[in-house]
Amino acid sequence: MTNPEITLVIPAYNNRPVLNQCLNHLAKQDCDPSLFEVVVIDDGSTDGTGDMARQYKAPFSLTVLRQEHAGQCKGRNLGIRNARGRIVLFLDSDMFVAPDLVSEHLEIHRTKGPRIIVQGPAINTDNLEKPAEPSKGFHFYGKIQWGYFITWNASIEKELLFQA
Repeated sequence: MTNPEITLVIPAYNNRPVLNQCLNHLAKQDCDPSLFEVVVIDDGSTDGTGDMARQYKAPFSLTVLRQEHAGQCKGRNLGIRNARGRIVLFLDSDMFVAPDLVSEHLEIHRTKGPRIIVQGPAINTDNLEKPAEPSKGFHFYGKIQWGYFITWNASIEKELLFQA
């Protein structure tokens, strides 16, 4: 089994129904599912979030890790340490993403990289019945400024995270 090119890291805490929708959107990506993996970090949820994610039938590789409730930062760090991809893409568990999310991040890293941060659009919603459409437009930043690093819908080479 070859490593995926990109790992999506998603920390989640007591967010079962919305995380399920997030995974449904990721299942509709327009690229080959072997190019990416998803690592969900169950941050000590008590509502069955982790169980739902472990039982989810994904077309992509899906790993669910559990930690005692310690917050998103520790969850993201656990995800980074377990990422098999060369690139790490951070998402929040309440995000609905466009079908081209993964392919756009990969394309920008392939054509504009190395040593860049890619920031993409998404939907954060509390309305599962009628969510808004995601905004369009991806941006990349060649000058990495860690103080301004946004940890939702942002991707960067895993090696640069380890260096930081």
